Amino acid sequence: MTSESSVSLRYEDTKENQERLTKRLNFLSTENHIFTTDERNEFFNEIADALLGIDGEKNCVIHLSDGTDLEIKKLGGFLRYLVYYKNEKLEHDIYKRCGRVKHSNDIEIKELWNELKYIIFNIYPEALSTAIHMSKERELHDFGGEGGFRIGKKGKS
Repeated sequence: MTSESSVSLRYEDTKENQERLTKRLNFLSTENHIFTTDERNEFFNEIADALLGIDGEKNCVIHLSDGTDLEIKKLGGFLRYLVYYKNEKLEHDIYKRCGRVKHSNDIEIKELWNELKYIIFNIYPEALSTAIHMSKERELHDFGGEGGFRIGKKGKS
């Protein structure tokens, strides 16, 4: 007994958040951008709202144009690290964090964002499915459980 409009609303909210995040990731993949404090906070909110916390612990590999494979342990932590990164080109610290010592200094930060965005895009369908499931659970809880939306006055049906 879930309301289609409630489920649709949660789905639509998540979809809109994903569209907003997609625009930001597309920008980051074309510009060597250093985040301001306000932009960091916005980005973290966008990630949380678009992915619903899914795959923050995910490990992945990014293939760079110089032939380097970066092994990312815990995607969420790496994104946080990258948002605070102050260089336009990948420096030794990024490679060292990913277990690589040999590297090229010719890779720009936008190339890394370009690769990361596709990893993030692959999480979108699961987040949308989770949004629908969360909405249905909330509806069931609110409809017959404690607190939340009720029809009529408390104690009356």
